[in-house]
Amino acid sequence: MSREQLCWRCRKATGGCRWSRFGEPIENWLARKTYITADSVGGVTETYEIRECPEFEKDLPRPCLMEAGARISLKELSGVTGATVRKLRNAEDENVIMLAKRAGLEIEPEKTVKRVWRVKAPAVVYK
Repeated sequence: MSREQLCWRCRKATGGCRWSRFGEPIENWLARKTYITADSVGGVTETYEIRECPEFEKDLPRPCLMEAGARISLKELSGVTGATVRKLRNAEDENVIMLAKRAGLEIEPEKTVKRVWRVKAPAVVYK
């Protein structure tokens, strides 16, 4: 199960629904039963890959400190700017820099790795 879970972006993810509180499936959700290897408990655990949920409530953006010199991936930039990873991947460097600046983040392209960025100045961003 490598795909991002819907719960990770839900306001109820920490005990606000039957699934997060008791591990009970939600009625009328769109989910596929799957299994993950859980080394910490020594075996395989049954879980669900959740695609849609009637109880989903989008979580509020959280502040995140970006240190100067830190690398930032396209996925992280997507969370900060609201643009899709695909849009950022296909955009010219100047457009990616402009989108990041609108979100309060100064970045520059990494010189040695294509499509990786460095934070120019410390900033608090919401993602």
